[in-house]
Amino acid sequence: MHDNFLKILAFASSEWLVILNSAGWLAMAVLGVRLRRWTMMLAGLLAANLVLIFLSSLIVYLKGLSIDSFAEVTWPDPTEVKFYLQSLVQIIEPLSIRRYLIALCLAAGLTLFALSVLGRRAAKATAASRFGWFAIILSGVFLVAEPIGSTLEANQQLHAIQTNFANPVPDMEGTVRPINLVVYVGESTTSMHWALYGYGRDTNPKLAARAASDEGLMVMGPAFSTFTHTSLSLMDALGIRVDANGEHLPILQRRYVSVVEALKAHGIHTELRSNQGKFGSWNFGGRAVLGAAAEKHYSVDAAGLGNAEAAIERPYDGQFFAPVSLDRGHTPRAVFLHSYAGHGPYLNGIPPALQGHVDDSYTSISDIGLFGEKLPFTNVLRENLEAYDAAMRYVDATVDQVMQKAISTTEPTVVLYFSDHGESVWTGRSHDSARFVHEMARVPLLLYFNAEARRAYPELFSRYRALASNQKPVALSSVSKIILDLFGLSVRGHGVGSEPLEAPHLVNLRGDHEDLRAVNLGAPFEHKPPVIDEADIATQLFSLALRQHGIAHGSEESTMYCIHRADTVARTYRGAAAAGCIEADVIWDAPTRQFVIAHPPAQPTGYSLDLLLTIVRNTRSAFWLDGKGLNDPAECDRLATALETLHIPAGKILVEFPAETVLTDAKLVSCAKRLARLGTMPAVQLGLSQGAQCSPAASCPDMEHRVQLAAASGVFRDLTFDSTLAPLVAALPSAKEFRWNTWVQEPSNTDWRVADRRYRMIIMDSARDPNFH
Repeated sequence: MHDNFLKILAFASSEWLVILNSAGWLAMAVLGVRLRRWTMMLAGLLAANLVLIFLSSLIVYLKGLSIDSFAEVTWPDPTEVKFYLQSLVQIIEPLSIRRYLIALCLAAGLTLFALSVLGRRAAKATAASRFGWFAIILSGVFLVAEPIGSTLEANQQLHAIQTNFANPVPDMEGTVRPINLVVYVGESTTSMHWALYGYGRDTNPKLAARAASDEGLMVMGPAFSTFTHTSLSLMDALGIRVDANGEHLPILQRRYVSVVEALKAHGIHTELRSNQGKFGSWNFGGRAVLGAAAEKHYSVDAAGLGNAEAAIERPYDGQFFAPVSLDRGHTPRAVFLHSYAGHGPYLNGIPPALQGHVDDSYTSISDIGLFGEKLPFTNVLRENLEAYDAAMRYVDATVDQVMQKAISTTEPTVVLYFSDHGESVWTGRSHDSARFVHEMARVPLLLYFNAEARRAYPELFSRYRALASNQKPVALSSVSKIILDLFGLSVRGHGVGSEPLEAPHLVNLRGDHEDLRAVNLGAPFEHKPPVIDEADIATQLFSLALRQHGIAHGSEESTMYCIHRADTVARTYRGAAAAGCIEADVIWDAPTRQFVIAHPPAQPTGYSLDLLLTIVRNTRSAFWLDGKGLNDPAECDRLATALETLHIPAGKILVEFPAETVLTDAKLVSCAKRLARLGTMPAVQLGLSQGAQCSPAASCPDMEHRVQLAAASGVFRDLTFDSTLAPLVAALPSAKEFRWNTWVQEPSNTDWRVADRRYRMIIMDSARDPNFH
């Protein structure tokens, strides 16, 4: 009954209800004019404007309340009342002038329309009165009911979380190591915007320098959150599952014990310093796993504000974490730091002096070159991109600040950093689980052992060093196991010192038994009825490669799955992170005298081959270079000259020559050999026209002759072809000496999920990617 009520309310947008309510008050103002009651007119106009200016933010505030929001209010404490009223000034924000004028026009238009229709059947004063009261009462009922419904739903969730965490600490085995452990929880931070994970901008100047000079810093992963919202993600990351098959249940249905409770049960001192909110539904999960800390410090402790705590001014992370001391002699000790930087709006969480652009590398690239042609408001996306990268540079500084504290102490100290979830800045979708994109779940995971920790526990350090070096995908559900393992503990039966890292499984698992939905990252998951997979195209490629190889990306010997037409910067980064292999069209741009990324007849966008190859190098990806015009020897030589200056990675770049290429042209063959000496893999395309008259059962002389010419050149060792030609190529005797490369339609096409080492690269259609161009 309650769920059905909420679904009905979902049809009534609060924005339109506010406009309807304002229109009702405008009608009452008209009534005042008709009756010559000027006080009524002024009251109606005042109410209409106040409703438009303030009611929307008030409704948002009320919707964010839950029973915990007032549980710790100590009325009538004058200090608390004063802070509460001051906070409301920050929360109940007036509408912007632009939005106010639009809303006023809509409300006035609705009033005039209603009065003109009703005025035909009744006196104008009567029509104004009827419409006014109707609009005010109807919209008022829904506007009141909406936050009530949200509060009831939040209270149900809070009760479920409290029940699921009301479990005894499981039996542990092992001996507690007397170390300092700092667990730094990031906010909305995707590793796809970190230079440490291959991003081309210098967003990690301090951590990258430390990684290059200090063996104590380990970059783990790629790591994935198990949900793209803070509350549920932290529950799974910092909760110890007590269900035998808990991973098969949505997070809200799993039974946990907070890792903080487990640490306290074994005499480990626990502290929390949180720059996040304390109350409201957004913070339910954080309080469930961290609220039991022996010492707690919140930058914002505003009972009665609920989710609106997010709007309250707070110190910057660097300021708030500065007082943390690691020399208090409390070992064993666990300090949890919950940060805010990375939260949108992105500039709000970083000092003004650090809000400038990281660099000007995107300045010369058009919005289409960055984001593609599908998305609206690309100017806003560009602003957010610059702001987010600046925020990542600040996060880098604050994480390094904590690591510097670890260096300065004489006690063995380990720092563990991870983010609650990622962020999709390239699409503007933030971390909306209903519109999942790969980077929403992709997060950094770092470990740092100071010199004392390395000296005191060399075997522990070496074990984690080895885990970091294998670069296997890791789920954040591993975090609680890592924490216990660092302290020398393990749930009884799991084995002290056993593998603490879990492979990524499902992201955003939700629904009920008959309608489970999730993003499948590649692990087999048996469930009846089958789980509905909500993976985006990039995650499908990641999953395909993971199932095929047991690793995130293929290798030179195994088949690599590539994202198609990475002609935007966004698609290039997403394809490189998800698949480790990208395909893009390369043409010579005469006006700028450089090779650029563009698919004719599309015009160049400013996205250069130089930048794309930088991404390829940084992410250690493979690249299928679709060379438009390489059948011209002069164009081929120009490309070879360009590549000589661009420091390309050997054995990673396939250079595709068009189907029109004359393989007996000595100049062209000479140029192909020049490209091969640079470490590329020249490939010959077999055109559809060459196989038009063939069938697998009959000879295909034209195609066979072309393959023989490619072999005779002494340089071509790869063939590229449309997937429809695959049976014909397989029947060619000469083709058996080549590596094959093809393009198909859908990643869901299971015919191409084959461990056939003849295939080097397989391009999957990715036109559904939001940053397509």
